[in-house]
Amino acid sequence: MATPQLQQQMFELSSQLSETVNNLKIAEGNLIALETEKRRHELTLNEVSGHSDDLSKLYKPIGRMFMHFTKEEIQRDIARSLERVDGEMVEYKVISS
Repeated sequence: MATPQLQQQMFELSSQLSETVNNLKIAEGNLIALETEKRRHELTLNEVSGHSDDLSKLYKPIGRMFMHFTKEEIQRDIARSLERVDGEMVEYKVISS
């Protein structure tokens, strides 16, 4: 028969395990969402790169409207987004390891 002190420790460890498992599930879900976002950014970058600089007008959604941007501006913005996503993915991979 376990002592009350041992029972208390087992209860605390069980609670910590449950919290850790929940945090791991959240981190894995966030990692999947980031991977999806990264694929979307990569596809968009490929599409933008395929357009001629002179022939295409490129627009970016800003809130409820679209604004005209140069190809280089859009590529820079997508590259920054990819860097941000890669950084966040590294963080979540460390958490889930």
